[in-house]
Amino acid sequence: MRPWILTALLLMPCAAQAAPAPLNPGQIGRLRCVAALAIIANDQQRGVGDWSGYPALTRRGIKFSDAVAEALMKETGRSRDDLKLEVLTQVAALQKKAADAPDPAAPVRAIADPCIVMLDAVVPPPKPPTLPQCAAALSLAFEDTKTREGMSKEAKTLSVFAAV
Repeated sequence: MRPWILTALLLMPCAAQAAPAPLNPGQIGRLRCVAALAIIANDQQRGVGDWSGYPALTRRGIKFSDAVAEALMKETGRSRDDLKLEVLTQVAALQKKAADAPDPAAPVRAIADPCIVMLDAVVPPPKPPTLPQCAAALSLAFEDTKTREGMSKEAKTLSVFAAV
C-alpha cells in the first residue's frame, strides 16, 4: 500500500495545478488585433487581397506581436507558446468569419481598423526619409546602375534625380 500512497503524493501537485485564469476581454482584444494584423501582413506578402489602404505590416506587426506577448505574459503568467495558441485560435475564428462573409475581407477590416491605432501607439510608423536621404539613396542607385550597365538611359535618369 505504501508505493500507491507515494505515487499519489508525487502526482498530486500535477493534478492540483490550476489552469491559468481566463483572459479578460481587453486581453482577448489585443490577441485578436495580433491575429487580424497577421492575416493582413500575410496577404500583403503574398500579394493577395486589397489591403492597399493599410501600411506594410510585416516588420511592425512582428514588433507589435512581440510587445503584446510580453505584456500578456507578465499580466497572465502564461507562456509564449500558450499565447501563440490563443492567437492561432483567433486567426482561425477570423478566417471562418471571412469564409462565411459575402466580403471575405470585411470581418478582418472591422477588427484591424481600430487595431492600427493601437499598432501606431505601440510601434510608431517609420519617419519618411528627408530630402538629403532620398538624394543619397538615388546617388547610390545611380552608382550601382552605372557600374552594372554603364551610362545607360536609366543611369542618366538616376543621375539627374540625384543631382536635384
